[in-house]
Amino acid sequence: MKCSPDEAIPEMEGGYPDGDMFEAMPAYGLYCRHVDGLTLSDVNLGYEDDFYRLKAVNDRDIEWVNDAGIPQPSALGRPGIALLCDEVTALRVDGLRARPSTEDDAVLRLVNVHDALVQGCMAAEGTRTFAEIAGGQTSRIRFTSNHLDAARKALSVTEANPSEVVQD
Repeated sequence: MKCSPDEAIPEMEGGYPDGDMFEAMPAYGLYCRHVDGLTLSDVNLGYEDDFYRLKAVNDRDIEWVNDAGIPQPSALGRPGIALLCDEVTALRVDGLRARPSTEDDAVLRLVNVHDALVQGCMAAEGTRTFAEIAGGQTSRIRFTSNHLDAARKALSVTEANPSEVVQD
């Protein structure tokens, strides 16, 4: 099952945990869902210009080392979001640096996140949007002491109450 950055990942509790149940996740770095109390400090995420994603493999027969240096079976892919947090409570992100996607994807996406502090982060050159905040259940999000001048847009609030997001 292929998942783009704009699609919700289906809830498949009976199938977890299975690393090959989705063909492509919306985040190239970290996808965090249903977490209570997550702290990420000094995380630096990136990808190669030729970004490959593994295809779903039922028998898990993956050739990790080969002459081409590309795991097989895989295909060129869209990197997507660097860090995506979905239904996370008590989130602290301190010092995130990440290569922006070549598409319009935000570097950081928070969906239905409660009680978050994002600080000390830097937007890389070429960043279109640093953070996208979405979801009707989003509450108490604070961005502070970040250096986001390189981003065309520091924050984008979609389908969330803008009064729940504070930037200082």
